[in-house]
Amino acid sequence: MTQKEKDTVFKDLCGRLPYGVEIICKASKISLTLSAHMLQKIQKDNNRLEWKPVLRPLSHMTEQEKCAFRQLEFYEGKIDEIVDFFNSRHLDYRNLTGKDLAVIASKETYDIENLEKWY
Repeated sequence: MTQKEKDTVFKDLCGRLPYGVEIICKASKISLTLSAHMLQKIQKDNNRLEWKPVLRPLSHMTEQEKCAFRQLEFYEGKIDEIVDFFNSRHLDYRNLTGKDLAVIASKETYDIENLEKWY
């Protein structure tokens, strides 16, 4: 993983911290929910262990999510709502899974019904 890729993953993880994103260590296959403490360790470790977020590709959006997304207003000042929408549902809007910088979530990873209540 290049430094630029590591920076991209770290930035992505920072935005997902409040939403209980799962991460997995490439070397050990250990998976856990990201915490502020873990984020600090990843930063200090310079991501040598290559922790990756576990994300849902955009193609995995439910019909309810698609409907809610279409209702978001796209104009200046509302970008934060769009990013929060994707982060709260663990959706991979940066295509990290396609770049092998994230792992595709299984259906069991996240409770989609409860994610609907987060937004």
